[in-house]
Amino acid sequence: MTPIGTSRLHKAQMWQWAFMAALLLVFSIPRSWAGDDNEECHHGSPSYLKLSETDPTNLAKACRRLADQGNADAENSLGSMYRAGLGVPKDYIQAMEWYRKAADQGSASGENNIGVLFHDTHDDAEAAKWFRKSAEHGSPLGQFNLGAMYNAGQGVGQDYAEAARWYGKAANQGFSEAEYNLGDAYYAGQGVPQSYSEAAKWFRKAADQGHVQAQLVLGTLYRNGQGVPMDYVHAYMWLDLAASHKGVETSQRDELAATMAPPQIEQARALVAAWKPTPQYIPH
Repeated sequence: MTPIGTSRLHKAQMWQWAFMAALLLVFSIPRSWAGDDNEECHHGSPSYLKLSETDPTNLAKACRRLADQGNADAENSLGSMYRAGLGVPKDYIQAMEWYRKAADQGSASGENNIGVLFHDTHDDAEAAKWFRKSAEHGSPLGQFNLGAMYNAGQGVGQDYAEAARWYGKAANQGFSEAEYNLGDAYYAGQGVPQSYSEAAKWFRKAADQGHVQAQLVLGTLYRNGQGVPMDYVHAYMWLDLAASHKGVETSQRDELAATMAPPQIEQARALVAAWKPTPQYIPH
């Protein structure tokens, strides 16, 4: 059976998710910071987001001050800045140095990011080793990336059951990409028993968080009655939510609308208007 979607590794650079055609990696930066003077270097905070766009050089200086004091989270974030070239010249050697400092203090995010750097430089065996360290220390990003390595057979023997197991660990922590990939595994029966209902459950969890591909797939499941009752109103709702994003085809929604009565479309649009994402996990 062909999967609905493509199980992927995922790469995030400095808060913005960047998708590649085939394999993607999750790139992590911690959100926990100690002290009242760390707000501007707290990844995801309003001041961080503003400075990353308007004054990344001073942002990097702030994080460097904290990193020089031995703050593992700041060391990790500074490594991320060097990897992305945010406020500092892009420098993988410096990135690795700061990630290792963080990892030496037990940072699972630092371990994950070392894995990302090794994957970037095509050393998949080392990448898998560091993803495993991060995964075993409980990082959902490390768990997801290790699952993706098993799924692709990169750095480890290809093993769909292991891929699904690690996706499941990350999904149980609310990571939407893992929820999507686990749903994909259940839809295809790849590494887990085939089950449309289980697939729909995990796609729904990801879709509720705003995962666009999961919304598109969930709409298709409602339209076809796979794993959920056939329901054109909810099918239209999810397809319309997905179609609101740039680059997403609207043909499925429009074809469905042609088979619906106007009151059904009105009901579906009301559901769209009332919908709000319910994130369970914030990438960090």
